[in-house]
Amino acid sequence: MLITSKWGKCLRPLMVIDTIMPGVLAMGQGAWVEIDEETGIDMAGSMNVLCGPKLTPTGYQSYNSTIVRVDKWDGEPLQPDYLWEAREVFEEE
Repeated sequence: MLITSKWGKCLRPLMVIDTIMPGVLAMGQGAWVEIDEETGIDMAGSMNVLCGPKLTPTGYQSYNSTIVRVDKWDGEPLQPDYLWEAREVFEEE
């Protein structure tokens, strides 16, 4: 599904389950940001591209209060995260 906020767009597989209230999206973090240069869509599903610089009134990131739109994705199917090449950050000694 294509998930859009006023700050960005990302793709994630979604499913409807009875333990999530209608109108609410529970989203796992996804992989590192992977912006498609042609579309501007984050192909890795990073929540950060949806939240932007917005903070809650208490000064925390707005992960739990960002309003998004969810649309059916008609583009290339999203490859499952476990098939992506691993990216590791380490210092050489």
